[in-house]
Amino acid sequence: MKYEALSMPGTSMISSPESSEIMDFLTLITPEKHQWWGRAVQNQLAVDFRPVINLQGFGGLYDTDLAGDIDVCLSAVKEQFDLEKVIVSGIKGYRGAYTGSFNRHSFNGIVLNPSEAGRLYKAVSGDSFDDVRYVYVLSGSEKITSVFRVRAPGNSKVKDIISFIGGKEQYIFNPLTCREIDLDGMIGPDTSLIAVSDKDRRLDSFGAGVLGRPSIRRKLSFRQVNDTLDSQRPCSNCLSCAAICPAGLSPSILYHFARSGAEDLDSLGAKLCFQCGLCSFICPSNIPLSTGIGGINADAP
Repeated sequence: MKYEALSMPGTSMISSPESSEIMDFLTLITPEKHQWWGRAVQNQLAVDFRPVINLQGFGGLYDTDLAGDIDVCLSAVKEQFDLEKVIVSGIKGYRGAYTGSFNRHSFNGIVLNPSEAGRLYKAVSGDSFDDVRYVYVLSGSEKITSVFRVRAPGNSKVKDIISFIGGKEQYIFNPLTCREIDLDGMIGPDTSLIAVSDKDRRLDSFGAGVLGRPSIRRKLSFRQVNDTLDSQRPCSNCLSCAAICPAGLSPSILYHFARSGAEDLDSLGAKLCFQCGLCSFICPSNIPLSTGIGGINADAP
């Protein structure tokens, strides 16, 4: 197994806003999270270094390099926006200035990932910063043998991201939702993870877990497409989706309300969903929750 960081040429630049409001900067960095960040306590900030998927055998997926010197980075951000509270989470052995208790479901402030924190630091430190996205590409046949972190211009297409992987009869899909990805589509929140496998194989999301439910902390492998496993089953109301949602939503409730044609779903926080796909991945009934909720946000500003 190998883990490799790649960088695509042609990165463009974004002008930093002449503003003292943190939301003006964050909207440029990751616009799809605007609604989520907008409801957060604006003077509190956390940077979470824990990986989205804890891949067994790939302990280096913590992206500490993307934020540089984390204390220098966050000191500049804290001073720029006069933040009251700043916390770092998920760095093993970190004993810096921003050590503190952090719980994703109880923390009310803005939560950034390492790349967002690094780009925010660049934005407040200069007149412009890179317009980039970081995409993880999982590659293999029977099992995942390689993980690539690709640094790409924000206007890249999926086919550009995976152009370095050779082979024929490949299946390109989102490993969280197990849905095929359009190669001509632009990269975004639903393509921050891309899996490349042999034709007609999927990521195995039915491995052992607590009480028989899928767990994201497992060794991931590919399996042959199986109509029984891939079919949607009735919701068991286990609320695994609510437990894992980084935006603190109840995806199963939103999904069922959306299918029933209910209106005014914004009161349930529908627009906070930024299509990370974790709810679809964790669902033991294989319900495409994130896809259903995404339809709610199709015309959202």
